[in-house]
Amino acid sequence: MAEEHKKPERASIHITGMTCTTCANTIEKALSETPGVEQASVS
Repeated sequence: MAEEHKKPERASIHITGMTCTTCANTIEKALSETPGVEQASVS
């Protein structure tokens, strides 16, 4: 059975008040490990 190719989707999540680099890294790591997520970037 051929793999179905889906069009990539982009999502933005706005989090306010986060000033800790460790917190940003933790969120980025958790998102990156989520099934279906190919790339995550927190800045």
